[in-house]
Amino acid sequence: MLRVERVTRFDFLSGEYADLFARSNATAFQHPVWMDAVCRHLLADARYRATTLVGRRATGQLDLVLPMVDRLGSRIFEFLEAADMGVSDYNMAVMDPGLLAEMSDRAGGPDLRAVFATSPAWFRRVRAEAVEPLRLLGFSKRSAMGYCAHEVALSAPFEDWRARTLDPSFLRFLDRKRKRLERRFGLELREMREPAGIDMAFTLMRGFRESRMRDDLLRQERYFNFYRDAAFRGLPSGLTRTFVLYVGGVPRAGLFGVFHKGRFAFLLLGFDFAGMRNASLGVVLIDKVIEDCIARGDAVFDLTIGDQPYKQNFCPTSQPMYGMWGGPRLLTGLAHAAYAQVNRLRYGRGGRRLLLPALGRSARGVAAVQASRD
Repeated sequence: MLRVERVTRFDFLSGEYADLFARSNATAFQHPVWMDAVCRHLLADARYRATTLVGRRATGQLDLVLPMVDRLGSRIFEFLEAADMGVSDYNMAVMDPGLLAEMSDRAGGPDLRAVFATSPAWFRRVRAEAVEPLRLLGFSKRSAMGYCAHEVALSAPFEDWRARTLDPSFLRFLDRKRKRLERRFGLELREMREPAGIDMAFTLMRGFRESRMRDDLLRQERYFNFYRDAAFRGLPSGLTRTFVLYVGGVPRAGLFGVFHKGRFAFLLLGFDFAGMRNASLGVVLIDKVIEDCIARGDAVFDLTIGDQPYKQNFCPTSQPMYGMWGGPRLLTGLAHAAYAQVNRLRYGRGGRRLLLPALGRSARGVAAVQASRD
């Protein structure tokens, strides 16, 4: 059906990948600009070996791409995982829908164990709809990640959405906070669309977050540069949005996210907690950005991965996250069993987390901690 090979250098900005991405059901985290920025900033390190699985028809048409990486950097033993590098919340195979249909009809496709002859392979952060394509590709074992992704369906007009969706007590709290800020100072949400504005927004967020998030990815220069670069280069295609909330004409909070096929995924947030401790700027900013999303006609506001309590204020639908395992049966089975045991120790019975993150951390701050432990 396909000729599948491993490629150490793949051009995610190529026309053929852009065409495959447009045909596929992939997420914003497989977008050409996002993946190119991951390669430029996060995989340009001798400790990592990029390995992209590339599947082509006999005609040469690109129909399958699986971006992966060997994090161990060992020349003796290889352990491959999805090349998200802690910044991509949803991983999936970038696949032509026709290929997926053929694989479903035949109850299987190209077996990746032939490609990964001696290497266990792990795709983490997999949404439910991405499980079956990976299973058909030979990722035969599934693990629960122990946390969920959360999303909210949007509809116009904004005020009707709020009244219909939010809990009345939280809505009263949110209105009180917004009106008090608007009366005393004035509130203005601005989208940054120039390099100087984007640079200011990320510098602002890093400064606000560093005193409260010891493990924050923005503390690392390569991650800071990755986000800033992706934010600017994603503008022409509409992939990225970077917001700053001005209170009384002063920038007090920033938020960054990605957009694809009607879904805005919120990724980074930082606000002036020290200067405006009781203003609840985090939820006020999210509320303002949701208002902006509804005005644009977006269908979903995605709060992404992590079970932080504040997300429940927006009454989201929860989506369980999975890890998919492939490769040699023995090594894959051992790796799967070891991960399941670690997960039980981390999350306890029933998948409930034993150690909850500190209240008040932003979504990406906690997700960064989780990413370093997964």
